[in-house]
Amino acid sequence: MKHRTSPFRASNSGKETLDFHLFFPVRNMQKARIKLESQDCKDLDGVCGQIKEIARRTGIEMRGPIPLPTKKLRIATRKTPCGDGSDTYEKWEMRIHKRLIEIKADDRVLREVMRIKFPDTVHVEMTLG
Repeated sequence: MKHRTSPFRASNSGKETLDFHLFFPVRNMQKARIKLESQDCKDLDGVCGQIKEIARRTGIEMRGPIPLPTKKLRIATRKTPCGDGSDTYEKWEMRIHKRLIEIKADDRVLREVMRIKFPDTVHVEMTLG
């Protein structure tokens, strides 16, 4: 026969207090930092919205998406392939947008975040700590 404990416990003042750990077990929470990078802002915001929806539905603590500085890669090339003529240049620019999301969740929620279908244009990096 298994010993059953009461949800009440005696305190120093002699009164009984309710032990909430028997009703609401403490889950193993981890802090995850998700860094998202993409050239397309719409894809990036779509993935951030999916992660926010998971956090809202499961009721976990979330910070973000925090916009990080956009990386701008610039290249200037000459227009003429042969080198003759005036020095005219074409300027090309590629922008890499970044977002940071911090969530405090258990393994079940992190597995659900990892199951999201990410577009090919979005690069995801997740660190646990």
